[in-house]
Amino acid sequence: MNTKIKTIVYGILVGTGIGAFFLGMPATGAAPAIIISIYSAAVFFLLRHRDRLTILEVLLPLGTGNLSFLMPLFYWDRADQAVRLNNLLIIALFLSAILLARECRVLGLFLKHFNGLSLKKRLILIFAGLELVFILASVAITQKNVTLVGDEAHYFLISQSLVKDGDLNVANQYYEKQYQEYLAIDSLGIHGFWGKWDRHFEGPRPGTPEEREQHKGNYIYSIHLPGISFTLAPFFLHEWSPAILFFLTRSFLGLFAAALGIFIYLIALKLWNDRNLALFIVSVFCFTTPVFFHSIHIYPEIQVLLFVTAAIYLLVFHEKKNTATVLSAGLLLSLSLFWGVKYAIYMYLFSAGFFVYFIIKKQYKHAILLVIFPILSQLLFFLYLYNAYGNLSPMSVYMNAGQKKNFIAMITEVITVKMRIEALLDYFFDQKDGLFLYNPFYLFAFPGLILAFKHFKKYIVHILIALPAGAFVVNYAFLTHRGGYCPQARPLVPVTWILLMFAVIYLKESGNHPFKKLFYYLPIYSLFVTIYQVFHPFTIYQATTSDNPYRPGLLFQQWSNIRISLPELLPSFAKVPGNHLYLPNAIALLLFVVFIALSLVSLKERKLKPLIFPVFIVVIAIFVAFPQISRANPTLVERSDVIPHRIYNISPYPAKRTERIFTCTTPGRYSYTISTFKPAPLFVLDIENSSPEAASIQVRNFDNLLPPTEIPASQKRKQVIENPIYKKSSNLYYYQFHLDISGGVTGDLPADIRFQLFPAKRY
Repeated sequence: MNTKIKTIVYGILVGTGIGAFFLGMPATGAAPAIIISIYSAAVFFLLRHRDRLTILEVLLPLGTGNLSFLMPLFYWDRADQAVRLNNLLIIALFLSAILLARECRVLGLFLKHFNGLSLKKRLILIFAGLELVFILASVAITQKNVTLVGDEAHYFLISQSLVKDGDLNVANQYYEKQYQEYLAIDSLGIHGFWGKWDRHFEGPRPGTPEEREQHKGNYIYSIHLPGISFTLAPFFLHEWSPAILFFLTRSFLGLFAAALGIFIYLIALKLWNDRNLALFIVSVFCFTTPVFFHSIHIYPEIQVLLFVTAAIYLLVFHEKKNTATVLSAGLLLSLSLFWGVKYAIYMYLFSAGFFVYFIIKKQYKHAILLVIFPILSQLLFFLYLYNAYGNLSPMSVYMNAGQKKNFIAMITEVITVKMRIEALLDYFFDQKDGLFLYNPFYLFAFPGLILAFKHFKKYIVHILIALPAGAFVVNYAFLTHRGGYCPQARPLVPVTWILLMFAVIYLKESGNHPFKKLFYYLPIYSLFVTIYQVFHPFTIYQATTSDNPYRPGLLFQQWSNIRISLPELLPSFAKVPGNHLYLPNAIALLLFVVFIALSLVSLKERKLKPLIFPVFIVVIAIFVAFPQISRANPTLVERSDVIPHRIYNISPYPAKRTERIFTCTTPGRYSYTISTFKPAPLFVLDIENSSPEAASIQVRNFDNLLPPTEIPASQKRKQVIENPIYKKSSNLYYYQFHLDISGGVTGDLPADIRFQLFPAKRY
């Protein structure tokens, strides 16, 4: 195709595509049209000196707007159409922005300027840039009403006790419900055991309300060690509103992650002497799962990783090995013990390993200096154990006396080899807790490890440094520990830097050029996941499957549509029977083996352009082609007067109830997807207005607008929706309702508007 014809074809595609987005304005509003106009004008301005074909090539992704003409083939309703059109526009703008950046050579210009700076200035920019991003992410998730998740509240309790009581006894914090100063909950389960000064300290963990009342005022020590709580204690010297407290602490914790980024950059420079690669490594490491979200949550892993990484840098890569350097490294290693008993592995193995190394090198002074702080740390920890529990057993932190007696039986009889293998596979493959589905970049660590052993003499230092990390993961899996209600892949956070190191070894040693290109492209997906989860933060947290034996991950539920259910296609190693028979698990492991086998084959340079179209088709199929109706976490409602039905996307996990009443506190639109096994003759909307002001509710069943219902102050009303519209899919009948709720003189919604919507057997 010659240039003139190409220009005409591209012009038609771009013009009709942009026109299609404009035609979608009745559904999407004017915002997408305004965005397209501003973006197109920016492209023409930036490329004003280029030929017309180049400009059209950059704008060509906007030609995907023509797909909107096919959307009516799978039409759901106007609201869904708006979502799908917006998704299509986001995909188009994303692809076009990549083409624009490539045409303007943005990355090359940035790297040229950045790499030309002095090391000091580069480190300052990395630190400031990382912290700025962490602050922005902290703002975003705080504004989404994320409070404290998982163990975070218990770390706050320890900080509270340190400041208010000057001790680590958190009994009064639990019994007096001091956590209600920053957490609006009725009760918080106790994470701790009786201390030796308590007459019941040999008894069970104080978990029930009766025990709490009976033993009020006694000694309880947390199962969480106080390291990270010490760093957060200053925030409890002043009373903040909960939202401000959460934002400040999250932003503050980002400082440790930003410092970690600096050490990763320095180590990368020492290992590979490539400034571009070092910046790429830091970007992937800090802006993707699992490091990114743990950087702004109250968990100890990032601080431990900082201590260990800084110690390794001082011991291996620092130019001068003097007294201050070795002492500092020993201090950093010793700190990890007080951030969690499990991190003692790092202190023991690294201290012992480098102690032997210095002895072999006949650097006896350095050997002694290195272990001074680890020995002192261990003695201080024994002192804490004795004062708190009356013994020197580290297991006292996690177990009472009766449990400790059965510990050997537990790890030899109760925990099976199958459970340990599943726990290990869960860390990497699970769709709720795992690493690879959120950040497939780390897949390269495994062929990288193989290549490191293949070139053992060259990478012996790397392999030796990785041994403690391997021991940490094996120990975690041996005890079958998993992350709770926290960001994904928590057990792997302390070993992420090792995975990263072996991934880069793959890049350096592999002769597979297509996979080496893929090495640079996979992080685009990982970065997209990070951005998506920042704006949808509740996809970050998944209830542990021991409490909720449910496989699907919420992120992939949200990405599913009425025709494609991603969780059914993805692996899961939940704590449920039959994981070895679950087909997606076998397929995932087979694909993993195939990936490693292919990655180790030497392949010549090949273009990845042929992969773009299939990837684009998959993305369009998931986010655009079919109704974007997620069937996540259904709540089954059953009682005698209703047709059994499921309500979707209203619960963090599947539930079963006799009724589901909703309380609305702000005006706006509330949308509900409900399914039944047979068509419902009518729906009933029960509304109760307990406030002193009138309210109004207008219901839309798909696109069918129903008359509004007025609810006077302190009154109840019923609205009957006869012969509601439904859509049938997979033997289920789906009903979509949009409720526009308003009220009051000013249009503000009065308090205490409650309603339930259900398919009734009769009226």
